[in-house]
Amino acid sequence: MTKEFEPTPEIKNSKIDQTIIDQGVKNAFILVERLPGRKNKEGVLDFHNTHHTENVIKYYKKIIEIISDSGNKLDSRLVQIGELCGAYHDTVQDFKEVEYIEPQTEANPFSGLKKIMRDREDEVNEKRSLELLINFMDSVNKEKLNTFLESDKELAKKIIFITIPGFDPKTKTIIQPNLNENVSVVERAIALSDLGSAGFSDSSEFVMGGSALFRENNLDIQDAMEELKNGKDIDLVHQEYFKFRMLSWSQSQYTFVKGRQEKLEDELKGLDINSKNTIKKELFKNFDTTLAVIEERVNKMQNMSFFELAQNMGYKI
Repeated sequence: MTKEFEPTPEIKNSKIDQTIIDQGVKNAFILVERLPGRKNKEGVLDFHNTHHTENVIKYYKKIIEIISDSGNKLDSRLVQIGELCGAYHDTVQDFKEVEYIEPQTEANPFSGLKKIMRDREDEVNEKRSLELLINFMDSVNKEKLNTFLESDKELAKKIIFITIPGFDPKTKTIIQPNLNENVSVVERAIALSDLGSAGFSDSSEFVMGGSALFRENNLDIQDAMEELKNGKDIDLVHQEYFKFRMLSWSQSQYTFVKGRQEKLEDELKGLDINSKNTIKKELFKNFDTTLAVIEERVNKMQNMSFFELAQNMGYKI
């Protein structure tokens, strides 16, 4: 049987007015659209944008539907709180710019070169995203007393915190350390939806998403591409350096997908056998295809010029 978060007795199965949930989702999308990038410019995040949020909500609803259709009676209120959390989970994307210098070694062809990376404040971002959701709940309660109760806020915290990422050195892939066999259905559904693109999405969408995350994180390349648009050349040394990093990232996507495939069985623990089998069959069905596409893509990338490779990674030059 699936584990379900237990609401307080007085609100069990008391569905929230869906127009309120819809308004909350709409508010969250406005916040995501306004996420500041570097120098507080709006609309510059390549990956953490409304498309990602839309996908999380879409995947969440599909998982919930499968679990429900498998004979599990899910509390409608909890499912609604899950939808709100899917909308709000990435409404804050604060970061630091971290400078790295390539080691000075004979074996390193890029010794001394500098790169600037986006360093997200994981957990801090989730806490601040939760605060924005709680603010929305409180604003609704001012108009309609007790629309959202403390148990809703407690569940929201659990759901949003389930998306805090970590790294598994064994599989060399991204995981969610708070995801375990004992979490509730809605927590599990959001967790799987947030990291599920490697198995859910068709291969081309996953590849595009991976490239978008690379563009978002590699700030020095982002700067160089902007300067290129303004007529400043990228010297040959940096072309080779950027090319090396783009290829390395693209190759790492194979390991990421393989790791996600290996972790799936553990991450489905706690679900009943029917839900588990249907989720694997109907949703997480693209692992092998995606792995083959990544392998073929990387082979082609090896022979690309810097500019061809940059365009393949989604840079507009």
